[in-house]
Amino acid sequence: TLLRLFRNLRLVRLVKIAGRLSRLKEVFLGLDYGLEWTSVYLQTGMTVLRQITVISLLCHFSGCAWYALGTLDMQTTWIQEYPQSNVDIAYLYVTSLHWSLTQFTPASIDVAATNVPERIFSVVL
Repeated sequence: TLLRLFRNLRLVRLVKIAGRLSRLKEVFLGLDYGLEWTSVYLQTGMTVLRQITVISLLCHFSGCAWYALGTLDMQTTWIQEYPQSNVDIAYLYVTSLHWSLTQFTPASIDVAATNVPERIFSVVL
């Protein structure tokens, strides 16, 4: 049927994407093993870039989780206690991301946990 044909076409696309990802993985793994065309500077730069990417993704996901905890219908949340609570979602996302960065670095922010689930999340993170 036509539906099966579309499913098969999706599988073909997935196979193509998997092939591209495996080629990209080979390039990154090749950088780690020091092929002739790579330099120490390129290896160092790629390692730093990879670590910054991982840290950025961790901060993004923990910031999104912190924002989600603040939007739950509980007693009081950090969004309700935050002095500027009548702001748009972009500002709250950046505030959540800032909070997340302060959890991984020795920095401070005025946002703090105000209920038990937020406190547990802060401790576990």
